[in-house]
Amino acid sequence: MERILYMSLRTKLGIILACFAIIPSFVIYSQVMKTYENDMVKAASQNVQSIVKTNNNLINTTLNRIEEVSYLLLNNKDCFDCFSNMDKFAVSDYLKEERVISDVLGKQFAANDTIFAKYLYTSKWIFEANNTSMKPTISEIKRFKLDEKAAGAGGQVCWITGYDYGKWFQTEYLSKKKYYKYQYPITMVRQMNFQYSQNGKLYAMESNQERPILVVHVLESTLASLYESSVNYKGSIYAVVNEEGRIISSDNKLFPISRLAPDDILKLKPSSGYTSYWIKGVKYLLCYDTLEERNWFSFCLIPMSEVIQTTKEQMQSSQMWLTIILLVLAVIIAALLSLTISKPIEVLTKAAKRVATGDFSADTPVPRGKDFKILTQSFNHMETEITRLINENYKISLREKDTQIMALTMQINPHFLYNTLNTINMMAIMNEDYETSDLIVSLSEMLHYSFKNTYEKIPLSDEIQWTINYINIMSKRFEGVFETKLEIPDELLLYKVPKFFLQPVVENAILHGFEGITKGGILCIRAEKQEENIFFTVSDNGKGMVNMNFEDVTQKNQEGRIGLSNVYRRLTLIYGENYSVDIKSEPGMGTVFKLIIPCQN
Repeated sequence: MERILYMSLRTKLGIILACFAIIPSFVIYSQVMKTYENDMVKAASQNVQSIVKTNNNLINTTLNRIEEVSYLLLNNKDCFDCFSNMDKFAVSDYLKEERVISDVLGKQFAANDTIFAKYLYTSKWIFEANNTSMKPTISEIKRFKLDEKAAGAGGQVCWITGYDYGKWFQTEYLSKKKYYKYQYPITMVRQMNFQYSQNGKLYAMESNQERPILVVHVLESTLASLYESSVNYKGSIYAVVNEEGRIISSDNKLFPISRLAPDDILKLKPSSGYTSYWIKGVKYLLCYDTLEERNWFSFCLIPMSEVIQTTKEQMQSSQMWLTIILLVLAVIIAALLSLTISKPIEVLTKAAKRVATGDFSADTPVPRGKDFKILTQSFNHMETEITRLINENYKISLREKDTQIMALTMQINPHFLYNTLNTINMMAIMNEDYETSDLIVSLSEMLHYSFKNTYEKIPLSDEIQWTINYINIMSKRFEGVFETKLEIPDELLLYKVPKFFLQPVVENAILHGFEGITKGGILCIRAEKQEENIFFTVSDNGKGMVNMNFEDVTQKNQEGRIGLSNVYRRLTLIYGENYSVDIKSEPGMGTVFKLIIPCQN
């Protein structure tokens, strides 16, 4: 007893807190295991059921992504042009268009790594996307009635699952093989009624034209990867069943793929829950969930003995970690309470207030005491790391901003060849077609301007020349409809401005302002410097519109093209709030567009 009295405060507190940590943890563990074993099994059942639900959501999301890409593909102009004119094709035309269609499919599905094979089927040709391992012949597809299944869906997505690829397509080579990786594919088919819109007009395939069938194959192993290792119980079994009750994916030979699932499991559709289930005298925990959108059904079987044993192990592990944590806390608290800590705490409090104001100078004085010395040094190190992370995040933000700006800029860049236009220009000159030559020169200069640099800002002189070339082309298109007045002082031509900011505004004035006008149109482009800003004005005396703000106009022009929304987004990314845009318009009186941006040499 006397020895205990002479122990240090830190030691006494450590012993007391250790006793309060260890003894209750063991008592609680033993009582919980006796009283709540059934509750623990119930909790494990609910946990596994939630995992099955999560896996179903993951499967549904994966398949939805494929369906969404197929929907977007319906509006592809290259596909429309190919399949609208397919009746006129020779063999060479099929080979040429196959490269185009393969490129389109490759780009459309580039971001989807779950797809194993994809192709477009017609009764005359199969357009594939650089994958020959799952490309059947036209006769094999007809025997499988793949085209009939797609037509029966009426243009909607149809998923074909739970079949043996070699047997259904009657492929002699595959039918003899015991195993190959695409033996049980998850197949999506869709009858593609291609269409596209241009200049407000919708173009669709004629009713007598053959609709191609989009075929997308996903491997069963890819589907299995979405749920494998998700249930951490030894001896667990996982399977997915389609709307017909046929197993389409499984990780155990007890439930082979393409076989019908047992009736006593199928009767649980379309509900979700858990129950007990017996297989060959062994009791299992059966957790199941229905994927209602597709009427698919997933279930997981876990040996009941493993559920109880795993639950005990988890409780033992939790109890061990709880004991360790409580012991560590006991030691720390005993150490802290046994020391005189008022002064170091005061210093750290002041440092915390300094950090709260945004000052991370990391100059907190380090005390002599070992414990608080480490704590203070760690505090200073934390401030240094925070400062470094802030700087890194700032640099990353700048790089992301630059990337967004360049991405928006590149949307306007032309995608055809500069040299080809020069060749056409030479032919026009040789044929003494000088008006055509002028137009080609203007367009060629515009292309050269697009390709020559990728900077977000360029001299105003370059932007004006680009706009003049554009006006020259539009003047030929709308000959006699309008004339242009350009008032740009020479001293402003060296200032830096955003690339491609002026032409979309001029385009809006010509296409919308002078719509329905045959002559007498006047387009004015002015610029002037006031203090540290440049004022741009683009006005027309066209038909005008109901007065609205710039955001409304950009939203109106956003659908189907870049237009003014691109200008608005790029100006916001480049200048933030340091620019101003104003639009004034009256029906029958014309429109005035005003833009103010900062000067930059």
